[in-house]
Amino acid sequence: MDRKHLAHTNRKQEANLSAMRHTLKALDFQTFWVMKISIKKRVALVLVATVSAFILAPLGWYVTASMRGNLMARWDIAHGHYRLLSYGLPLAWRESYDAKLRARYGVESHAVAGCIVSASLQAYVRGYDDASADAVRSRFGHDVLRQT
Repeated sequence: MDRKHLAHTNRKQEANLSAMRHTLKALDFQTFWVMKISIKKRVALVLVATVSAFILAPLGWYVTASMRGNLMARWDIAHGHYRLLSYGLPLAWRESYDAKLRARYGVESHAVAGCIVSASLQAYVRGYDDASADAVRSRFGHDVLRQT
């Protein structure tokens, strides 16, 4: 009985060793394959990744302008700051409108640009003002911005 037990244990150990050898061979092959990539190819890959990041980052910043404006408005509203953004040439009545909004409701108006405005800044202001105007209407009344 002792010999049978030993023979069974030896077979298990041999099977485990065989499986380990097979795993090591597979790992050696993978390591060899990774090491087979030349330094020039690695440098080229890093350069391509870096150039792609520099090209795609501004594109992502441009595309997400409206979302960023909306998030910043929500941040300001959560911290108790009600603000409307504007751009372009200010109209004659703009100062009195801003003063009334500030005095009656505590809503600030902030000009972010003059007459020359990029499309991403327009999207940012649109996203910001959409969220801000909704918050002002829900807090102070439906037509607060029109009545003022």
